[in-house]
Order: sequence, then C-alpha cells, then structure tokens
Amino acid sequence: MRRVFCFLALLLVAFASTPAVADCIDPTSVTSWSLQGSNTILLYRGNKLHAVITVPWCVINPASRIAFDSSLLCPFGTIWIDGSKCTVTKVCKVD
Repeated sequence: MRRVFCFLALLLVAFASTPAVADCIDPTSVTSWSLQGSNTILLYRGNKLHAVITVPWCVINPASRIAFDSSLLCPFGTIWIDGSKCTVTKVCKVD
C-alpha cells in the first residue's frame, strides 16, 4: 500500500509541475510580432493577434530577431532573441 501511495504522489508532483496544454501555443503559425513595453511580445497569425508572451529577463527591441525552440511554446519554455536563449514566463493565447 505504501508503494502505491508513493507512486501516486510522484505522479501528482510530476504532472502538477508541467504547464497545461491550454496555456501553450503553436509558434509555427506565427507570422509576425510586435513589442509592447520592454518585455511583452505580441504574436500575430496573419493580421490577427494570436498570443501575448512575457520574457522578463531578456533585452528586446523592435528590430530583434526572434526564433522559437520547439513546435509548442508554453510558460517557462524558451525562445531565442538575437541569439540569446530566453525564458518565457507567461503565455496568453488570444484566439
């Protein structure tokens, strides 16, 4: 019984620490972006706003080059800004 409890507790901790897929976006559909403030990026699909992401620990300017690390961008995922690996702390899907 104790092993079952430990296994269930381990599963709970493992799944609680991963972001929900609803908080994630597919960056492959992003066609453009714009900067709002100093650490917030607006991502567009075509001419419609797709998502808002926050990158607090990287320097971003309107001429920065942004590249995505994977096919799914979630909170505490990474993106590349001007060749530097940056952590995204917040992802808000709009559409």
